Amino acid sequence: MKNRNNNISNLRFNHYWTLAKIGEKYGISSERVRQIIGNSSSTKSIKLRKIKPEVLALSNLTNNEIVKELDIPLNWVLECRKGTRHAVKMTGSVGIGIRAEEWAARELEACGFNIELMPFGHPFDIMVNSEIRIDVKKATVCRSSPTFKGISPSWRFHTRNSHNSCDFLFCITGKNDVFIIPILSVPRKMHFLVFSFPTLRPEIGKYQKYHNRYDLLIS
Repeated sequence: MKNRNNNISNLRFNHYWTLAKIGEKYGISSERVRQIIGNSSSTKSIKLRKIKPEVLALSNLTNNEIVKELDIPLNWVLECRKGTRHAVKMTGSVGIGIRAEEWAARELEACGFNIELMPFGHPFDIMVNSEIRIDVKKATVCRSSPTFKGISPSWRFHTRNSHNSCDFLFCITGKNDVFIIPILSVPRKMHFLVFSFPTLRPEIGKYQKYHNRYDLLIS
């Protein structure tokens, strides 16, 4: 009986069989399997605590690569990595956003600010000098607008949900021009902002005037 119970625990937590599949193998109910292995959530917590250091040490691998490397379920990897930054597949909008955050962090450090890149999924992206919350935005749309001197690119930035989570937007155009925009200057109901740059007189533009305004971050 003891050997059977050990085998059931092994199938559940080392081979990741479902309770139903184990029950079918041994001719017992899923609930009986749960009783045999004890409180499954507690046992899972023990397994997670044991494997978490190994998962965190593989920060250079993506979630799916760790699944293959350690042969564990994806949800275990996600649980271990919650609240951390790690390698991701740098494609699509996710990759664009992460590269923008890391580029912004380097720019801020070069300007002498103390920065902390926040974990993935955090409400804002960068903490500056332990008190200023920055949400990094990379231009998603570029189109041409007529100006007095010809054609000027127009840049679009999504701002939905930013009002409740940050103090400044760090907006990066497709040409890596930076705009440090106070979130209070953006209407709360506005889900994105659009402005042209370069322009003839950027100092009078509603958002253009925030070009390279790193000084606003000095409290």
